[in-house]
Amino acid sequence: MSEIDKQEKPTILVFNKIDDYRYTPQDAFDLAPKERCNWTLEELQSSWMAKLGDNCLFISAKEKTNIEALKDVLYERVKTIHTARFPYNDFLYDTYEDLQ
Repeated sequence: MSEIDKQEKPTILVFNKIDDYRYTPQDAFDLAPKERCNWTLEELQSSWMAKLGDNCLFISAKEKTNIEALKDVLYERVKTIHTARFPYNDFLYDTYEDLQ
């Protein structure tokens, strides 16, 4: 069985269920390292994940939060791959909104 070369595969890191994320503030006098529940969603988004740019999205399928952003990113990635493989086939629209 051959391994997939992930260097050549476009990836998007998607965190779902942000509507269910519960933040628990850490006591100011607690010297223990922060646990996962002690990070706000904004802190998580600005951590190492911020370096991924639009390769990292936080969504809520239930609340429909950032679903349009996910659709836009996916469409742009597919469009980029398609135009690289088939440069003379221009059936794709300029933006995802043109499809609707």
